[in-house]
Amino acid sequence: MIHIPQARVQEGISPRSENLGRIALVLPRGTSFGPNRATSIDLCVNDFVRNSSFAEQTEIHCSKEEDPYPWFDLHFDEGGMGGQLLKGFRIARRILASDCKLTIVHQHLPTAWLMAKLLRHPVLLHTHNFQKKMAPSNKRKFRSYRYNSLAGIIFVSEACESHFHSNWPDLNVPTHVVHNGLDMEKWRPAESRIKQIIVAGRAVPEKGILEAASALRFTLDQFPGWRSLLMLTETNRNPEYYAEIQSLVDGSGGKMRIVTNRPIEEVQNAVRESEIALVLSKWDEPFGRTAIEAHASGAALISSGTGGLREVSGDSCIYVNPACHESVVAAIIKLITDDDFRSHLAERGRHRALDNFSIQKQSAALDRIYEAYLASGSIK
Repeated sequence: MIHIPQARVQEGISPRSENLGRIALVLPRGTSFGPNRATSIDLCVNDFVRNSSFAEQTEIHCSKEEDPYPWFDLHFDEGGMGGQLLKGFRIARRILASDCKLTIVHQHLPTAWLMAKLLRHPVLLHTHNFQKKMAPSNKRKFRSYRYNSLAGIIFVSEACESHFHSNWPDLNVPTHVVHNGLDMEKWRPAESRIKQIIVAGRAVPEKGILEAASALRFTLDQFPGWRSLLMLTETNRNPEYYAEIQSLVDGSGGKMRIVTNRPIEEVQNAVRESEIALVLSKWDEPFGRTAIEAHASGAALISSGTGGLREVSGDSCIYVNPACHESVVAAIIKLITDDDFRSHLAERGRHRALDNFSIQKQSAALDRIYEAYLASGSIK
Protein backbone atom coordinates (compact mmCIF):
# COMPACT_ATOMS: atom_id res chain seq x y z
CA MET A 1 0.00 0.00 0.00
CA ILE A 2 1.21 3.50 -0.78
CA HIS A 3 2.23 5.47 2.29
CA ILE A 4 1.12 9.10 2.27
CA PRO A 5 2.78 11.13 5.03
CA GLN A 6 -0.23 12.92 6.52
CA ALA A 7 1.97 15.60 8.10
CA ARG A 8 3.14 16.64 4.64
CA VAL A 9 -0.42 16.78 3.34
CA GLN A 10 -1.53 18.95 6.28
CA GLU A 11 1.44 21.30 6.56
CA GLY A 12 0.68 23.24 3.40
CA ILE A 13 4.02 22.60 1.69
CA SER A 14 4.25 24.41 -1.65
CA PRO A 15 4.32 21.80 -4.43
CA ARG A 16 7.57 21.47 -6.35
CA SER A 17 5.60 20.81 -9.51
CA GLU A 18 8.41 21.26 -12.00
CA ASN A 19 10.44 18.47 -10.36
CA LEU A 20 7.77 15.92 -9.55
CA GLY A 21 6.43 14.98 -12.99
CA ARG A 22 3.30 15.14 -15.09
CA ILE A 23 -0.26 14.41 -13.95
CA ALA A 24 -3.09 12.87 -15.99
CA LEU A 25 -6.76 13.58 -15.24
CA VAL A 26 -9.35 11.23 -16.75
CA LEU A 27 -12.93 12.51 -16.99
CA PRO A 28 -15.97 10.22 -17.20
CA ARG A 29 -18.23 9.78 -20.19
CA GLY A 30 -21.21 12.13 -20.34
CA THR A 31 -19.27 15.20 -19.29
CA SER A 32 -18.66 18.20 -21.56
CA PHE A 33 -15.36 19.91 -20.85
CA GLY A 34 -16.27 23.31 -22.26
CA PRO A 35 -17.94 26.52 -21.10
CA ASN A 36 -21.29 26.02 -22.84
CA ARG A 37 -22.36 22.56 -21.63
CA ALA A 38 -20.14 21.89 -18.62
CA THR A 39 -21.40 19.51 -15.94
CA SER A 40 -20.59 20.08 -12.28
CA ILE A 41 -17.61 17.73 -12.65
CA ASP A 42 -16.30 19.71 -15.63
CA LEU A 43 -16.64 22.96 -13.68
CA CYS A 44 -14.83 21.42 -10.73
CA VAL A 45 -11.91 20.15 -12.84
CA ASN A 46 -11.67 23.42 -14.75
CA ASP A 47 -11.47 25.42 -11.53
CA PHE A 48 -8.98 23.11 -9.84
CA VAL A 49 -6.54 22.86 -12.73
CA ARG A 50 -6.56 26.57 -13.55
CA ASN A 51 -5.57 27.31 -9.96
CA SER A 52 -3.13 24.44 -9.51
CA SER A 53 0.64 24.69 -9.18
CA PHE A 54 0.65 21.64 -11.44
CA ALA A 55 -1.40 23.27 -14.20
CA GLU A 56 1.37 23.22 -16.81
CA GLN A 57 2.24 19.62 -15.92
CA THR A 58 -1.37 18.39 -16.19
CA GLU A 59 -3.02 16.69 -19.16
CA ILE A 60 -6.77 16.05 -19.34
CA HIS A 61 -8.31 13.05 -21.08
CA CYS A 62 -11.97 13.61 -21.95
CA SER A 63 -14.68 13.02 -24.54
CA LYS A 64 -14.65 15.05 -27.74
CA GLU A 65 -16.07 18.53 -27.17
CA GLU A 66 -16.93 20.98 -29.96
CA ASP A 67 -16.05 24.06 -27.89
CA PRO A 68 -13.62 22.95 -25.16
CA TYR A 69 -11.93 25.06 -22.56
CA PRO A 70 -8.95 26.46 -24.47
CA TRP A 71 -6.23 26.64 -21.83
CA PHE A 72 -5.44 22.99 -21.14
CA ASP A 73 -3.41 20.13 -22.54
CA LEU A 74 -6.45 18.19 -23.75
CA HIS A 75 -6.52 14.68 -25.16
CA PHE A 76 -9.84 13.71 -26.71
CA ASP A 77 -11.08 10.15 -26.95
CA GLU A 78 -12.40 9.85 -30.50
CA GLY A 79 -14.45 6.77 -29.75
CA GLY A 80 -14.16 3.70 -31.89
CA MET A 81 -14.89 0.05 -31.32
CA GLY A 82 -15.82 -1.19 -27.87
CA GLY A 83 -17.19 0.38 -24.73
CA GLN A 84 -15.76 1.77 -21.52
CA LEU A 85 -13.14 -0.98 -21.16
CA LEU A 86 -11.55 -0.39 -24.54
CA LYS A 87 -11.76 3.35 -24.02
CA GLY A 88 -9.80 2.86 -20.82
CA PHE A 89 -7.13 0.88 -22.66
CA ARG A 90 -6.79 3.66 -25.25
CA ILE A 91 -6.41 6.32 -22.57
CA ALA A 92 -3.93 4.23 -20.59
CA ARG A 93 -1.78 3.82 -23.69
CA ARG A 94 -1.69 7.59 -24.20
CA ILE A 95 -0.86 8.20 -20.54
CA LEU A 96 2.02 5.72 -20.70
CA ALA A 97 3.37 7.48 -23.78
CA SER A 98 3.29 10.88 -22.04
CA ASP A 99 5.34 9.64 -19.07
CA CYS A 100 2.93 10.82 -16.37
CA LYS A 101 3.75 10.01 -12.76
CA LEU A 102 0.24 10.25 -11.29
CA THR A 103 -3.25 9.63 -12.69
CA ILE A 104 -6.53 10.84 -11.20
CA VAL A 105 -9.76 9.31 -12.51
CA HIS A 106 -12.86 11.34 -11.79
CA GLN A 107 -16.01 9.53 -10.70
CA HIS A 108 -15.71 6.14 -12.47
CA LEU A 109 -14.36 3.33 -10.27
CA PRO A 110 -14.06 0.68 -13.06
CA THR A 111 -11.86 3.02 -15.10
CA ALA A 112 -9.78 3.92 -12.05
CA TRP A 113 -9.28 0.22 -11.30
CA LEU A 114 -8.28 -0.47 -14.91
CA MET A 115 -5.77 2.38 -14.84
CA ALA A 116 -4.34 1.07 -11.57
CA LYS A 117 -3.74 -2.29 -13.24
CA LEU A 118 -2.24 -0.91 -16.45
CA LEU A 119 -0.12 2.03 -15.28
CA ARG A 120 3.16 1.99 -13.38
CA HIS A 121 2.38 4.87 -11.02
CA PRO A 122 -0.20 5.80 -8.35
CA VAL A 123 -3.85 6.08 -9.48
CA LEU A 124 -6.43 7.98 -7.44
CA LEU A 125 -10.22 8.03 -7.69
CA HIS A 126 -11.72 11.52 -7.25
CA THR A 127 -15.36 10.79 -6.54
CA HIS A 128 -18.14 13.38 -6.56
CA ASN A 129 -20.91 11.17 -5.14
CA PHE A 130 -21.61 8.89 -2.22
CA GLN A 131 -20.24 5.42 -2.89
CA LYS A 132 -23.06 2.91 -2.89
CA LYS A 133 -23.73 0.40 -0.15
CA MET A 134 -23.56 -3.28 -1.08
CA ALA A 135 -24.73 -6.37 0.79
CA PRO A 136 -22.23 -9.22 1.20
CA SER A 137 -21.86 -10.92 -2.18
CA ASN A 138 -19.33 -11.73 -4.86
CA LYS A 139 -20.07 -8.33 -6.38
CA ARG A 140 -19.14 -6.65 -3.09
CA LYS A 141 -15.90 -8.65 -2.95
CA PHE A 142 -15.01 -7.57 -6.47
CA ARG A 143 -15.82 -3.95 -5.72
CA SER A 144 -13.64 -4.16 -2.59
CA TYR A 145 -10.86 -5.54 -4.77
CA ARG A 146 -11.23 -2.58 -7.10
CA TYR A 147 -11.11 -0.06 -4.24
CA ASN A 148 -8.04 -1.71 -2.74
CA SER A 149 -6.21 -1.53 -6.07
CA LEU A 150 -6.19 2.27 -5.84
CA ALA A 151 -3.48 4.39 -4.29
CA GLY A 152 -6.13 6.61 -2.71
CA ILE A 153 -9.62 8.12 -2.92
CA ILE A 154 -10.50 11.82 -2.82
CA PHE A 155 -13.98 12.77 -1.58
CA VAL A 156 -15.76 16.11 -2.05
CA SER A 157 -17.10 16.19 1.50
CA GLU A 158 -16.61 14.74 4.94
CA ALA A 159 -20.14 13.37 4.63
CA CYS A 160 -19.10 11.27 1.63
CA GLU A 161 -15.91 10.08 3.32
CA SER A 162 -17.72 9.13 6.54
CA HIS A 163 -20.42 7.30 4.59
CA PHE A 164 -17.73 5.38 2.70
CA HIS A 165 -15.88 4.24 5.83
CA SER A 166 -19.09 3.21 7.56
CA ASN A 167 -20.10 1.00 4.64
CA TRP A 168 -16.66 -0.25 3.60
CA PRO A 169 -14.84 -0.56 6.96
CA ASP A 170 -12.40 -3.29 5.93
CA LEU A 171 -10.75 -1.54 2.99
CA ASN A 172 -7.06 -0.74 2.95
CA VAL A 173 -6.98 2.47 0.90
CA PRO A 174 -6.07 6.02 2.06
CA THR A 175 -8.84 8.62 1.77
CA HIS A 176 -8.81 12.41 1.62
CA VAL A 177 -11.40 15.21 1.56
CA VAL A 178 -11.08 18.23 -0.72
CA HIS A 179 -14.15 20.44 -1.02
CA ASN A 180 -15.11 22.03 -4.29
CA GLY A 181 -14.16 25.70 -4.50
CA LEU A 182 -15.17 28.82 -6.36
CA ASP A 183 -13.38 31.84 -7.74
CA MET A 184 -14.89 34.28 -5.27
CA GLU A 185 -14.15 37.27 -7.46
CA LYS A 186 -16.30 35.86 -10.26
CA TRP A 187 -19.13 35.07 -7.83
CA ARG A 188 -19.03 38.35 -5.89
CA PRO A 189 -22.42 39.99 -5.26
CA ALA A 190 -23.66 42.30 -8.00
CA GLU A 191 -23.56 46.03 -7.28
CA SER A 192 -27.29 46.22 -7.88
CA ARG A 193 -29.56 43.36 -6.81
CA ILE A 194 -33.15 42.63 -7.77
CA LYS A 195 -36.07 41.11 -5.87
CA GLN A 196 -35.53 37.72 -7.44
CA ILE A 197 -35.54 34.20 -6.01
CA ILE A 198 -33.36 31.79 -7.96
CA VAL A 199 -33.46 28.02 -8.28
CA ALA A 200 -30.65 26.37 -10.27
CA GLY A 201 -30.12 22.68 -10.95
CA ARG A 202 -31.06 19.58 -12.85
CA ALA A 203 -34.77 19.11 -13.56
CA VAL A 204 -35.00 15.77 -11.76
CA PRO A 205 -37.12 14.80 -8.72
CA GLU A 206 -34.18 14.35 -6.32
CA LYS A 207 -33.25 18.02 -6.73
CA GLY A 208 -36.58 19.23 -5.32
CA ILE A 209 -37.26 21.59 -8.23
CA LEU A 210 -40.98 20.85 -8.28
CA GLU A 211 -41.28 21.53 -4.53
CA ALA A 212 -39.47 24.83 -5.02
CA ALA A 213 -41.70 25.82 -7.95
CA SER A 214 -44.84 24.91 -6.00
CA ALA A 215 -43.82 27.02 -2.99
CA LEU A 216 -42.85 29.95 -5.21
CA ARG A 217 -46.12 29.80 -7.13
CA PHE A 218 -48.07 29.96 -3.87
CA THR A 219 -45.92 32.69 -2.29
CA LEU A 220 -45.17 35.16 -5.05
CA ASP A 221 -48.83 36.04 -5.58
CA GLN A 222 -48.71 37.71 -2.17
CA PHE A 223 -45.71 39.94 -2.87
CA PRO A 224 -45.84 42.37 -5.79
CA GLY A 225 -42.42 43.22 -7.15
CA TRP A 226 -40.88 39.83 -6.38
CA ARG A 227 -40.26 37.19 -9.06
CA SER A 228 -38.42 33.92 -9.51
CA LEU A 229 -36.02 32.42 -12.06
CA LEU A 230 -35.53 28.70 -12.55
CA MET A 231 -32.26 27.90 -14.36
CA LEU A 232 -32.55 24.23 -15.25
CA THR A 233 -30.58 21.54 -17.04
CA GLU A 234 -31.46 17.99 -18.14
CA THR A 235 -35.04 18.99 -18.88
CA ASN A 236 -35.43 16.06 -21.30
CA ARG A 237 -34.46 13.45 -18.76
CA ASN A 238 -37.88 13.26 -17.13
CA PRO A 239 -40.43 14.93 -19.46
CA GLU A 240 -43.46 14.39 -17.20
CA TYR A 241 -41.67 15.90 -14.21
CA TYR A 242 -40.51 18.89 -16.23
CA ALA A 243 -44.05 19.37 -17.58
CA GLU A 244 -45.34 19.73 -14.00
CA ILE A 245 -42.76 22.43 -13.32
CA GLN A 246 -43.57 24.19 -16.57
CA SER A 247 -47.29 24.14 -15.76
CA LEU A 248 -46.68 25.95 -12.47
CA VAL A 249 -44.52 28.54 -14.21
CA ASP A 250 -47.06 29.06 -17.02
CA GLY A 251 -49.80 29.77 -14.48
CA SER A 252 -47.79 32.31 -12.51
CA GLY A 253 -48.82 35.36 -14.53
CA GLY A 254 -45.21 36.11 -15.46
CA LYS A 255 -43.89 36.05 -11.90
CA MET A 256 -41.94 32.85 -12.61
CA ARG A 257 -39.63 32.15 -15.51
CA ILE A 258 -37.62 29.13 -16.74
CA VAL A 259 -34.41 29.21 -18.75
CA THR A 260 -32.55 26.05 -19.71
CA ASN A 261 -28.99 24.90 -20.38
CA ARG A 262 -27.33 28.29 -19.97
CA PRO A 263 -23.53 28.84 -19.91
CA ILE A 264 -21.97 29.18 -16.48
CA GLU A 265 -21.34 32.91 -16.98
CA GLU A 266 -25.08 33.50 -17.36
CA VAL A 267 -25.78 31.44 -14.26
CA GLN A 268 -23.20 33.48 -12.35
CA ASN A 269 -24.80 36.76 -13.33
CA ALA A 270 -28.28 35.56 -12.36
CA VAL A 271 -27.23 34.24 -8.94
CA ARG A 272 -25.15 37.35 -8.20
CA GLU A 273 -28.12 39.68 -8.70
CA SER A 274 -30.69 37.53 -6.85
CA GLU A 275 -31.71 38.28 -3.28
CA ILE A 276 -32.74 34.71 -2.34
CA ALA A 277 -31.73 31.22 -3.49
CA LEU A 278 -33.43 27.85 -2.95
CA VAL A 279 -31.55 24.53 -2.79
CA LEU A 280 -34.19 21.95 -1.88
CA SER A 281 -32.46 18.66 -2.69
CA LYS A 282 -34.43 15.65 -1.53
CA TRP A 283 -31.53 13.21 -1.86
CA ASP A 284 -28.30 13.29 0.11
CA GLU A 285 -26.24 15.86 -1.74
CA PRO A 286 -22.61 14.74 -1.91
CA PHE A 287 -21.56 18.36 -1.48
CA GLY A 288 -23.78 21.11 -2.92
CA ARG A 289 -22.03 23.46 -5.34
CA THR A 290 -25.21 25.49 -5.88
CA ALA A 291 -25.28 26.30 -2.16
CA ILE A 292 -21.72 27.67 -2.28
CA GLU A 293 -22.62 29.68 -5.38
CA ALA A 294 -25.53 31.24 -3.50
CA HIS A 295 -23.39 32.06 -0.45
CA ALA A 296 -20.53 33.46 -2.52
CA SER A 297 -22.96 35.64 -4.47
CA GLY A 298 -24.52 37.11 -1.37
CA ALA A 299 -27.94 35.50 -1.78
CA ALA A 300 -29.82 34.50 1.36
CA LEU A 301 -30.17 30.72 1.15
CA ILE A 302 -32.99 28.30 1.97
CA SER A 303 -31.59 24.75 2.02
CA SER A 304 -32.80 21.23 2.67
CA GLY A 305 -29.51 20.48 4.48
CA THR A 306 -29.30 16.95 3.12
CA GLY A 307 -25.98 15.11 2.80
CA GLY A 308 -23.10 17.56 2.49
CA LEU A 309 -25.31 20.67 2.38
CA ARG A 310 -24.98 21.29 6.13
CA GLU A 311 -21.22 20.98 5.73
CA VAL A 312 -21.43 23.76 3.17
CA SER A 313 -23.79 26.14 4.96
CA GLY A 314 -23.35 25.60 8.69
CA ASP A 315 -25.49 28.23 10.42
CA SER A 316 -25.63 30.49 7.35
CA CYS A 317 -29.02 29.55 5.92
CA ILE A 318 -32.59 28.54 6.75
CA TYR A 319 -33.10 24.76 6.74
CA VAL A 320 -36.43 23.30 5.63
CA ASN A 321 -37.95 19.95 4.77
CA PRO A 322 -38.72 20.04 1.01
CA ALA A 323 -41.64 17.66 1.56
CA CYS A 324 -43.28 20.18 3.90
CA HIS A 325 -44.80 22.81 1.63
CA GLU A 326 -45.72 25.01 4.57
CA SER A 327 -42.15 25.17 5.92
CA VAL A 328 -40.74 26.16 2.53
CA VAL A 329 -43.38 28.85 2.10
CA ALA A 330 -42.77 30.17 5.63
CA ALA A 331 -39.01 30.43 4.96
CA ILE A 332 -39.57 32.32 1.71
CA ILE A 333 -41.99 34.73 3.39
CA LYS A 334 -39.53 35.29 6.26
CA LEU A 335 -36.75 36.29 3.86
CA ILE A 336 -39.00 38.46 1.69
CA THR A 337 -40.50 40.39 4.59
CA ASP A 338 -37.50 40.74 6.93
CA ASP A 339 -34.91 42.84 5.10
CA ASP A 340 -32.48 42.96 8.02
CA PHE A 341 -32.54 39.21 8.57
CA ARG A 342 -32.16 38.55 4.84
CA SER A 343 -29.12 40.85 4.66
CA HIS A 344 -27.62 39.32 7.81
CA LEU A 345 -28.01 35.78 6.51
CA ALA A 346 -26.58 36.71 3.10
CA GLU A 347 -23.55 38.38 4.68
CA ARG A 348 -22.93 35.43 6.98
CA GLY A 349 -23.07 33.04 4.03
CA ARG A 350 -20.71 35.20 1.98
CA HIS A 351 -18.13 35.22 4.78
CA ARG A 352 -18.46 31.46 5.22
CA ALA A 353 -17.83 30.91 1.51
CA LEU A 354 -14.81 33.23 1.53
CA ASP A 355 -13.31 31.57 4.61
CA ASN A 356 -13.82 27.97 3.57
CA PHE A 357 -14.46 27.47 -0.12
CA SER A 358 -12.25 29.72 -2.20
CA ILE A 359 -10.81 27.84 -5.16
CA GLN A 360 -7.32 29.00 -4.22
CA LYS A 361 -7.58 27.36 -0.79
CA GLN A 362 -9.11 24.13 -2.05
CA SER A 363 -6.78 23.84 -5.04
CA ALA A 364 -3.79 24.25 -2.73
CA ALA A 365 -5.13 21.43 -0.56
CA LEU A 366 -5.49 19.21 -3.61
CA ASP A 367 -1.97 20.13 -4.77
CA ARG A 368 -0.54 19.00 -1.43
CA ILE A 369 -2.18 15.62 -1.87
CA TYR A 370 -0.83 15.34 -5.42
CA GLU A 371 2.64 16.29 -4.20
CA ALA A 372 2.61 13.60 -1.53
CA TYR A 373 1.73 10.86 -4.02
CA LEU A 374 4.18 12.12 -6.63
CA ALA A 375 6.98 12.30 -4.06
CA SER A 376 6.26 8.78 -2.86
CA GLY A 377 5.89 7.33 -6.35
CA SER A 378 5.04 3.85 -5.05
CA ILE A 379 2.01 1.82 -6.06
CA LYS A 380 0.22 -1.16 -4.64
